[in-house]
Amino acid sequence: MFKAKRRLVQPKVRSLAHRSLRLRRRSLHSAHAIAVALAITATALILIATRRTVTVDDSLVTPADLARGATVSTCFTLAQACRDEIVTRINKATSEIRVQAYGFTSAPILLALVSAKERGVDVAAILDKSNERLRKKSRYSGATFVSHGGIPVFIDYQPAIAHNKIIIIDRHIVITGSYNFTRRAERNAENVTFIDSIEVVSRFLSNWNARRAVSSAYVDYAE
Repeated sequence: MFKAKRRLVQPKVRSLAHRSLRLRRRSLHSAHAIAVALAITATALILIATRRTVTVDDSLVTPADLARGATVSTCFTLAQACRDEIVTRINKATSEIRVQAYGFTSAPILLALVSAKERGVDVAAILDKSNERLRKKSRYSGATFVSHGGIPVFIDYQPAIAHNKIIIIDRHIVITGSYNFTRRAERNAENVTFIDSIEVVSRFLSNWNARRAVSSAYVDYAE
């Protein structure tokens, strides 16, 4: 009789043990799911907080973040007169223009920069050292022209080539692309991009200031 009862009790014990194990597993799964959810929520909150407080110079800011909300337009030579569009943007400047250039011989662009300076716009340019060598050979280099127009000119000697082609206008517009600011650019297959974004421009302006810090004042050998 004792053996018979034992045989009846053992299945019940095993059944209760299995139920307990299943409940324990479910509890562990639920706890794990809750922990994962909390971790995801915490990570999301950290990312949101970081995005709200990060500055544009922080490495966490991606190009996609910077481009969000930017107004972008493009111009392509030979199909379009990109020089005219560049001049139009310069003529609309009201406070500040910063230039970085490799080639610097386009008369309409040079004239527009000097004209901006004459109407009170703060204009400054950083050029490649080839512009200074050109000055030694020719009295009428672009660097000399704008320098005589009252625009501070600096030569970036450090890199092999200071190859930036950038015009920053009023701290919210940047003009950049493959297009050199030269007479020949209109005859080449070139691209120009116009970006209107304070966030994007801040990056370009930060780079301009960094290059200015290691550049030297342009020397006019004619003087």
